[in-house]
This record gives sequence, C-alpha cells and structure tokens, in this order.
Amino acid sequence: SNKSVLRMMGMLDAFSTTLHVDAITDGEQIMKVVDDVQAFTEAETAEVRAALKGSTLTMTALGQDVNLCIGVKKVFMLIEMARQEEEGRAAKFLYSLYEECRYATA
Repeated sequence: SNKSVLRMMGMLDAFSTTLHVDAITDGEQIMKVVDDVQAFTEAETAEVRAALKGSTLTMTALGQDVNLCIGVKKVFMLIEMARQEEEGRAAKFLYSLYEECRYATA
C-alpha cells in the first residue's frame, strides 16, 4: 500500500506500524513466494523456476528477457490470477510477471 495515499485518506493513523518492503529483484525471492503459497503443481513450479535466472525472467516463447522488479503483494496477486486458470497456470503467471516487470523497468 502507498503511505501517501493512506495519509490523504486520513487512514494512516489506523495503522500502528508502517514497514518498507523492497521490490523483489531476484528469482529466488519469487520462488520463495511461489513455494510458500503452494499454488502450482510440481511441474508448474519447475516451469516457473526454469524461467527465473538470477535477476532475470526469460520468456522463451517471446524470445525476450526482462529484469525482475516487482512488489511482493503484486506477486501474490499474479499467483492468485494464475491459480484461477484451468490449464497453463505457470505460463499465465510467467507472462503476467513478464508484463509487470517489463513496464516497471521501462
């Protein structure tokens, strides 16, 4: 959440603590979230892991790489969106992650 927005809405005082969480910029950090949430099958998790190398997401189907830079809350949202798919959930997650990171670093 954005602290300045909460302040403008007069809601900042409703929270006793605010924490700054750096953006995720490493594939292992994303895999920690993916593993903890357990939203994907083993094969889907392996597909996600294979696309993440260090600070880069490789989209083989697009022939492009993108540097990782995304908030943890957004990673949770993308996982939940992918979870709703009947098939191709890992591909949906990876493409959504690619799009988010592509625009975050553009």
